[in-house]
Amino acid sequence: MTLPTYKHKGKTVWVKINPKDDLLGVPPVFLTNPETYTPRVDPESGRIEEWGLVDPQQGDDPNDVPEMPYEYIRMFAKQTLYGFGGDKESPEVQWCKLRAALKEKKLKADPAAVKARQAQDYILKIRFEDLQDKKGDKFCWRVVKVSGGMKLSVFSDKVLLPAMGWCRNYHAYTFIDRSDGGLFGPKESNYIDLSHLHCHGQYFIDDDKYTLAHILVDEKSELGYNYDLGDFWRHNITVEKILPAEESNGKVELLSGSGACPPEDGSLPERWQKTYDKLMNSNLRGPEIQKKVKDALNYKDEPEVKSKSWRYDPHHFDLARAKTRLQEALASRASDKTGPKMFMMGGGMGGIGGFPGMGGLSANLANLNLGGSPFPVPSGSQATVQKEKGRSSRMVEHIRVGDEPKGICGSCGRPDDKLLRCGRCRAIWYCGRECQRSHWKAHKQVCVASGDDVD
Repeated sequence: MTLPTYKHKGKTVWVKINPKDDLLGVPPVFLTNPETYTPRVDPESGRIEEWGLVDPQQGDDPNDVPEMPYEYIRMFAKQTLYGFGGDKESPEVQWCKLRAALKEKKLKADPAAVKARQAQDYILKIRFEDLQDKKGDKFCWRVVKVSGGMKLSVFSDKVLLPAMGWCRNYHAYTFIDRSDGGLFGPKESNYIDLSHLHCHGQYFIDDDKYTLAHILVDEKSELGYNYDLGDFWRHNITVEKILPAEESNGKVELLSGSGACPPEDGSLPERWQKTYDKLMNSNLRGPEIQKKVKDALNYKDEPEVKSKSWRYDPHHFDLARAKTRLQEALASRASDKTGPKMFMMGGGMGGIGGFPGMGGLSANLANLNLGGSPFPVPSGSQATVQKEKGRSSRMVEHIRVGDEPKGICGSCGRPDDKLLRCGRCRAIWYCGRECQRSHWKAHKQVCVASGDDVD
């Protein structure tokens, strides 16, 4: 694959540059050939991060720009020259898009091998990277079994987020292929924190197009997962075992775990580490911190949190409750990322927020047809509004109400080309009659005939 080249001030480059761009603060890597670039290991994490890029250290920049991160130096130039009324894409985005095209070509090079891995089950360990105990151990993790045929987008929405304890359809996220820094994320989405993408990789490949088997080629493979591009909570996913196809059934299982998920919007990771240290050194377990956690969007609706005696313990992990969250997510509609959860204050948007749950399949979660979404509502979805108790704000989210796109079995989580859809509500798929019959007791509570509104 030979990439086209351009001239800028007498030099050969692989991206189109606005003649008025002085390139102040641009790392030299974005002026090199993306095809011959060798991904670099990040010295801080010890792993390959987004596109294998490493932030330029002071003195590495040929323009010798001191101290201030290049993302902020470049922000004004991007907005004026490549933003409103300017060229469509900055040199940085163009370069990353070229790397993405090369990555996608590689992913499609051996479809037979990918198909074979998609028939296998993976046992994965998801470890939260931004919290450690006094011994230096990263103690918050989950071990799950999933099919290699599961899409990255589904894995995030219906497995990783509920298993860890984060909210669904609330914040943006990215996956990183640790072999080369290939970046994947939610295309056609309206997550507010995508405004921080310029600090975290510039551009990503659609995670709805590729499965775990595309990335995790063997038991040495690893995936990075960054959640909330504002606060930026880092996770690392390793392969514990890949089961032979004859021993694989495609079912999703949460096998074990340790540690409690941090609260949504709690603080930046480094601040949360200090909060954790304070909790561990406090006899009263920090009453202000406890209130903050209880009010957090991923905790306030949890059954045990409603008890007056409940106290947040960073080392506590309730396997049974986590399995319930996971099962609820599997049985729900896929999140509609065109309208993520957010707070609306009066007539306008006052911040972002969310609530965990079934993603709109249950009548108890939202009232339909009240409008108020700041984003266009696509066909097959509706805007939902939920009033916040004791607050003037309301929660807005898009949920799917039409025919549910084929995804995974709503009972066991198996992805399969031969999935059968519930003929009454058309909102859930099953891998066979056995799963449909075993799940009917739970599903009949929310099964509404297709075409009926939920109210």
